[in-house]
Amino acid sequence: MQFRKLQVALILIVAFIGSSYLEERDGDNSIARKVWNFSPTFQTNLLQAQSKVVGMFEEENEIPVTASWQENASRMSQFKTIQSFLDGYVITYDSTLSLSFPQDGLITYTGQNKNTGKTISIEFADDTSVTIGLLDHFEHLPYSAVSAGEYIASLNGENLYIQVQKDGKVLSKEETAQWLIAQDGR
Repeated sequence: MQFRKLQVALILIVAFIGSSYLEERDGDNSIARKVWNFSPTFQTNLLQAQSKVVGMFEEENEIPVTASWQENASRMSQFKTIQSFLDGYVITYDSTLSLSFPQDGLITYTGQNKNTGKTISIEFADDTSVTIGLLDHFEHLPYSAVSAGEYIASLNGENLYIQVQKDGKVLSKEETAQWLIAQDGR
């Protein structure tokens, strides 16, 4: 059965290619010419028509969407609850988050952790280290440099794991909450 399908396919291909060239007889001379010849004028007309159709679907009243750290930070600091979990805290939010930070950093770890799921760790120049887990998606590989305000990860669920270390010391629940709020002002 497979061989039969292959034969039919080959016959159709040969017929299609063969029909694109037809012979014209002009007296004793026969000239092979291509039947389907798309001229540059035809191609230009086709592109113009395509541009008009695409233009019909474009929105005239586009609404600019600004994505900045300030929007994400204010949302990050407006959590519902914060509870101890492992060496850090689980923070509960009402909606999804796109995570970024207001300073340049170096991603030191990205991976799957059995307790915190998709997890990412970032080191900042001020000797702060942040580990974020329970993420849905992260964008970077380990040892990637990230700029201030650059998208790092997303959270579609309600819970976010966070551990903040400053000068090698894990911040307390209150200090972590204050650190999140302080990020708004940067």
